[in-house]
Amino acid sequence: MPDTEQQGFGFEEPESVEAGGPGEKAEPRVEFEEGRRRIFVGEVLLEQYLESHGLKAVKVLGELMGELDVSGFEAGYKPGGRPPIHPRILLSLIVYGMHLRQWSLRELEQLAVRDVGAWFLCRGVQPDHSTLGKFIVKHEKLLSDEFFVSATRSLASKLGLKPGEAAADGTVIQAAAGLRSLAKKEVLEAEAQEARQQAEAVARTEPPTRQQAALEKKAQVLEQAVEIATQRAEPRQARNQSAPQLSRHEPQAVNQPGKDGLYRLSYKPSLLVHESGLILAQALHPTSEVQVLESLLQQTLQVGVELVSLALDAGYFQIQVLQWAVVNGLDVLCPPERVKRNEAAVAVTNKGLFAKAAFHYEPEQDVYRCPAGHILRPGQWKVEADTQMRVRHYATPACKSCPLRAQCTSSASSPRKIGRHEGQELKEAMAEVFEQPAARRRYARRSHIVEPVFAELKERQSLKRFRRRGSRGARLELSLHCLAFNLKRVGRAVAVLAVLALLGLCPSATLLVLFLAALLFFLALPPYASLRRGFACHSPAPSPAP
Repeated sequence: MPDTEQQGFGFEEPESVEAGGPGEKAEPRVEFEEGRRRIFVGEVLLEQYLESHGLKAVKVLGELMGELDVSGFEAGYKPGGRPPIHPRILLSLIVYGMHLRQWSLRELEQLAVRDVGAWFLCRGVQPDHSTLGKFIVKHEKLLSDEFFVSATRSLASKLGLKPGEAAADGTVIQAAAGLRSLAKKEVLEAEAQEARQQAEAVARTEPPTRQQAALEKKAQVLEQAVEIATQRAEPRQARNQSAPQLSRHEPQAVNQPGKDGLYRLSYKPSLLVHESGLILAQALHPTSEVQVLESLLQQTLQVGVELVSLALDAGYFQIQVLQWAVVNGLDVLCPPERVKRNEAAVAVTNKGLFAKAAFHYEPEQDVYRCPAGHILRPGQWKVEADTQMRVRHYATPACKSCPLRAQCTSSASSPRKIGRHEGQELKEAMAEVFEQPAARRRYARRSHIVEPVFAELKERQSLKRFRRRGSRGARLELSLHCLAFNLKRVGRAVAVLAVLALLGLCPSATLLVLFLAALLFFLALPPYASLRRGFACHSPAPSPAP
């Protein structure tokens, strides 16, 4: 998809804001609860119209939005000027648009005009795309962090969430910029220097203009790209890898494979999901889901939901993660990496050599025993340059004359060495845990907790590509999508509870109704048609008419 100057929420900070939009200094005086009572569809009140046409979910969404604390947004307005649109109206429209997969600013503007659900949520107000863009830019930080936490805390309290199991995982979402914007560090340096010179030349000859601001921003983005390229090139040079290419427009994004195996500029968002299906925490990193794990836990603590256990996939099977779990006293289930085994049940690498799993560690003597039976003893502790972790290597002089040397190492002179990091015993203990069938059954719940959330975000809310450039913009969109998902999840639960309350069903009566419904379904199946006919044959015949 070609890059454009304006995508989704991609609005720049306005130089000046005219009265009437949410950016001006005024109090939000538009009443949120009273506005909907003035709207009719023909002679029917809009609220009744929605209920009669199967749109009760919109009403539930409006009620949930009315319960959220928006004082943080209201604090950004000061008395004076024309009253701006109430923040709750703009938030409701954004969330509703995400539910309908229409969340660019132009789509939201049209939604407020033509959709009866949007009429109800907006109380008859029809904000344009400029007003929505200014609102998002003005409250970007609040929308990205604090509001999601406070809203999730309110929703979790409404559901009455109890301590339970949770799962965390990450995925890959495409960035707004395309691969055509990639360039090497040398090219970025030249373009950054040229953009800086143009910006300075315009600043000397003309008063401040939009052109000058655009050139200044372009120079800043290119200079940031050069800085990030330098940081990413250092570890790659240590591994004798080529220098990375970065995007001119979005240097924070990384060219990495997606779930389909195709390389694109993208980010890796991560979620922590409660067993009830509510997203408790969300974070975004260019490449790593492990780096944001602590941030996810901190958000969960702020939401106020206690975790009994946390399930992670094999990508989290790292010593740092297990040490973090021990420090925080968190029960974590994380499966070890899969190993390939030959017919003799000995682990091998993809090159046919003995893998590390083929070497048995004996903790009492602190030695390894190789497949040939030789003892590998430890060397001195060292610190790895790329991971900054302490490690020491185990080796044996018997490797020189070992008959299995060709199956163990491809080096003609150096012996086979086995590295053991500090904290390796945690990974071994977790591997022993997964030998238990009960642990594997419990871990199987992970995919049912977190995978449906990603599926709904991508397919039903169309979060397959971020529309704002930069990690800040992507972070904002992720937060809004997670908020929309949580509101939908809680709305469904509230609707079910409302139906049960309307029927006045006690738990025993509910079970009876479910049993009768199951029985009717059971008798409606084709194999039992003859059984129903049998009942009819043995039923008393009607009396003849006099």
